[in-house]
Amino acid sequence: MSLPLPKIYIRNFAGLANRLEALNIAFAIQQMGKHQIVLDWPELDLLRVEDTKKGTMSWLRRLVRYKPVKIESNHDLETTSLHQTIDLRIFYGSAELLDTNYPSLAKRLAIEPWAAETIRHKFTDRAAGQPVVGIHLRRGDFLGDNATIFNPNCHRHVAVPTWWYLGLMDEYRRQYPGVLFFASLNGPLANFPELATQKDVFTLNLAPSDPKLPNQHASDVHAVADLFALACCSVVLATPVSSFSHIAINVLGPPATALVPVAGACSDACSYAMLNLRYKRLRRWNESCRTATSHRKSYELPTPSPPNIDWIIKMKL
Repeated sequence: MSLPLPKIYIRNFAGLANRLEALNIAFAIQQMGKHQIVLDWPELDLLRVEDTKKGTMSWLRRLVRYKPVKIESNHDLETTSLHQTIDLRIFYGSAELLDTNYPSLAKRLAIEPWAAETIRHKFTDRAAGQPVVGIHLRRGDFLGDNATIFNPNCHRHVAVPTWWYLGLMDEYRRQYPGVLFFASLNGPLANFPELATQKDVFTLNLAPSDPKLPNQHASDVHAVADLFALACCSVVLATPVSSFSHIAINVLGPPATALVPVAGACSDACSYAMLNLRYKRLRRWNESCRTATSHRKSYELPTPSPPNIDWIIKMKL
């Protein structure tokens, strides 16, 4: 029995940013095997992905599908490309081609024009040319947000305590009067009263397409819009080892600087590291977050810029 067209399916097996990492693997396989890439994602109401189509896997293809478990070399890519139906559920890999192709991933992604306009209006109305620092505060399956001393290796996914964000926000206000903060959060801003009471903090108002997302990915804002908006910020107070932070800072938009807490940071000394990992893949981001060394708290913070929204508005797929 033969199937008419080789296909790679990426279903909704993980958070959006992890699936974008898997997409890089899919494009590398496609390069070798001429497969069609089929996405079964709830976010496709806002997200456009070049050279893919929306769809689901048929029962016939489910019977013959191949599920790769590792892509550690170009040979693994070649072996995988020999299969006619590929169910891709991995996003890590060490194949050289994955690094080579990675910078082109962002060029294949775009947001629906009306959503881009929503982001533009939010930044224009709220910031009006003022510098903005992005904040990505992840909770859900990230643990340890109540820690008094930060340890980047105490859990697989370590939450950043709110005091670290508040400490650096105060330092930014001191060094750059008039600075504003765009927050990307799990849940509504009201769930974070320390931020909600700050008049210089704002979020997007664009509801998610799927209100039934798992708790670890739940949000009041559409993930695609939040991701693209965060990528407009030149400096982001990030969540270490979060693929969402990684995609926004290192893949989409203009080059940006990530600030992450380092081992030993506490509320009296919100130590941080600056990471510039443009077009480095997720594994490098995660390793750098866990091993980053500190800049002194008195060190001059990177200068924030007004949000750069031109790259979103000019996107065409």
